[in-house]
Amino acid sequence: MTLRIMVDGYGHLSMRKEAGQHIYTSHVTMTHNLITVLSITDDHDPQFDNLVRELLLCLRPLDFKPMESFHVSLSRTVSLRHHWIQSLTDSLQAKARNLHKCYCEMLSVKLYTNDEKARTFVAVEVQSHPDVLRDYVQAVDICLQEFGLQKYYKDPSFHLSVGWCVGNALSDVTGAQRQQLQAVLDEHLHTDPDLKLIHVDQIRCKAGNKSFTFSLGT
Repeated sequence: MTLRIMVDGYGHLSMRKEAGQHIYTSHVTMTHNLITVLSITDDHDPQFDNLVRELLLCLRPLDFKPMESFHVSLSRTVSLRHHWIQSLTDSLQAKARNLHKCYCEMLSVKLYTNDEKARTFVAVEVQSHPDVLRDYVQAVDICLQEFGLQKYYKDPSFHLSVGWCVGNALSDVTGAQRQQLQAVLDEHLHTDPDLKLIHVDQIRCKAGNKSFTFSLGT
């Protein structure tokens, strides 16, 4: 399974998945001066979609819905002026040359809320070996700080969000449900080991109707 890290036109870095001859990518509607941050996206893979469906079934009767695109955030959502986009992409291109390609590994199922506690997310925790994801975050932080924008969390928990519901539902998910979520993930990764590893080798920046692709150095 291959994923491309991308940054969309407002600062959202993401990844797309390539399977055989098929390339799956998500589309982001741009809002004036809005930058959405680094993420891994993984759309329309039948095996992964099956995993997501089973995970959300574990959470019934809670009303969790699948994400429109699956992503691992590597920066916050920040506001960026349109005329900064070229400078941002130039900085990202320079940083990408010195970043290493890597594999991310799916580990466990976790639950999160956003900062406002307005939504709850079910997600699969991921990590890279070595911890290259932190190198990506540091590089993106440096690029964003050139514009006085906020850095990412100091100790991030990297995770691939797969579903969401309205409100803070952390206390509504039972211990039995949490165990079942992990059992479902373990079973899928055992049955299909290709799901476990995510290959990362590019940064792609999408700005309006333009896109920029930066290969990672080594």
